[in-house]
Amino acid sequence: MTVEPEDDFEIPPLKDLDFFLAEVREETPPVQLVMDEFMVATVELETEINVEERLAEIATIEDESARAEALVELAPQLAGASFNLLVRVMTVVQAIQNKRDRLNVLSAMLPYLPDRLQGQVLALISELEEPDGPELSVFEFEVASLVPTRAGWEVYREPQSAYQFVEVLGEESNLEMVAISSGRFVMGSPENEPERYNDEGPQHEVTVETFCLGKYPITQAQWRFVTGLEQVERTLEADPSNYKGDDRPVEQVSWSEAVEFCQRLSRYSGKAYQLPSEAQWEYACRAGTQSPFYFGDTISSELANYQGTTAYNGGPEGEDRDATTPVDYLGAANAFGLCDMHGNVWEWCADHWHENYEGAPTDGSAWLTEEENASRVRRGGSWFNDPWYCRSATRNFLRPDDRFSYVGFRVCCPAPRTLQPPAG
Repeated sequence: MTVEPEDDFEIPPLKDLDFFLAEVREETPPVQLVMDEFMVATVELETEINVEERLAEIATIEDESARAEALVELAPQLAGASFNLLVRVMTVVQAIQNKRDRLNVLSAMLPYLPDRLQGQVLALISELEEPDGPELSVFEFEVASLVPTRAGWEVYREPQSAYQFVEVLGEESNLEMVAISSGRFVMGSPENEPERYNDEGPQHEVTVETFCLGKYPITQAQWRFVTGLEQVERTLEADPSNYKGDDRPVEQVSWSEAVEFCQRLSRYSGKAYQLPSEAQWEYACRAGTQSPFYFGDTISSELANYQGTTAYNGGPEGEDRDATTPVDYLGAANAFGLCDMHGNVWEWCADHWHENYEGAPTDGSAWLTEEENASRVRRGGSWFNDPWYCRSATRNFLRPDDRFSYVGFRVCCPAPRTLQPPAG
C-alpha cells in the first residue's frame, strides 16, 4: 500500500549510509526448546501514606506498653520508607520511657532500616542493653549513738562510709539509693523489751538478699517530679502534703498512691522500684543492732522527730516539733547510712497486715494475701507519736487508701548484679 504524503510534508535531504550485511549459516543441530513451569509471586506493599496514618494512630495510644507493641508490629512496613518518615517514627520511639519497651521496638526496627540509620540505632540499643546495675559511689556520713554518762545521756557521732547510687530526677532533685548488703537478722522484739506489743512476735530469723533502699523518705520535690510522669493506673496529686517544703517528706499519701509512684518511677528509670517488704525495712533499720533503736536502748529528740516531751526507758525528755522536719534535719544515720528510720513519718511497706509473725516468710519477701483490700503495714513511727511507736520492731497498719499527715514512704529496688566497692 502506498501512502501519499501530505501536501506540506517535505522529504529531508538524503545521505549515503554504509553498512555491513551479516549472514548466519546454521551448521549446528537446531536448538531444542523445553517448556518449564514456574510461579510468579506478587507482594502488595502498604503505601507510605498508610504507614504515616498508622504511626499517627500509634502516637495517640495512652498505654505505653500497648504503644510499644504497636510499633513492633509496624516495624516490617518501614522497609524502604523515606528518611523523613523514619525520623517521625524515631520521635515516637524515643518518647517511650520504659527502657525495656524501647529496646524491644528498636531491635524490631533494626533489620528494616537503611544502612545510614542502622549504626545510630545500634548505638542506642547498646546503651539500653547495659547492665541494669547502677554505678555505686562512696558517700560519707556520721553514725549516731545515744550513751548514758554520769552527766546524763550524750550523743556520740563517728564517721563512716557506705555505697550508693543516685537516680537523677530532673534538675531539681536526686534520689539517693543506699546499697544494703545481704545478711541474716532476728526479726521482731524480745518479750522483755519496754512498751512491746504482741504483734512483734514471735521473733524469728530472716535472711535478706542485697538490695538498695532510699537514704531518706521520699521528699515533696521527688514526689512532684514523679507525678509529672505518665500515669500508669491512677492519678496523683502533685502537692498533697500538709507541711510544705521541697526537702520535707511527702505525706498525705495512701499506700495505693505510693505504689503508683513506684510504677511511674520504674517506667522512667528502667529499674524495678517498689515499696520495701516489712522484713527489708526492719533489717535496714536495725543495721546490725538488736536494741529498740539503732542508736541504743532509748531515744532522744536530738536524733529523731517524735513527741519528745515523753521519755522512753529512762531516756531524756526533749522537744515536740509537732510537724515534719526536712529529711536528715538531725543528721543521725544508722550503720547503713540511712536517716529518719525512727520518727518523722510512718513509712508504708508492701506487706498485708498480719496480727503476728506466725507463719511469716523467712526469706525477706513481702507477706501477702489474696485480699486486695487488706490493711497494709507501716513502720517507723512519726512526729505525731510517743517514742515507743518509733522502735525498730514497732508495727502498725492502715487501709490502703488512708491518708494522714504523718504517713509517707521510701522506696527500694534490686541491687546491682555484683555489689562491689567502686574502683579506687
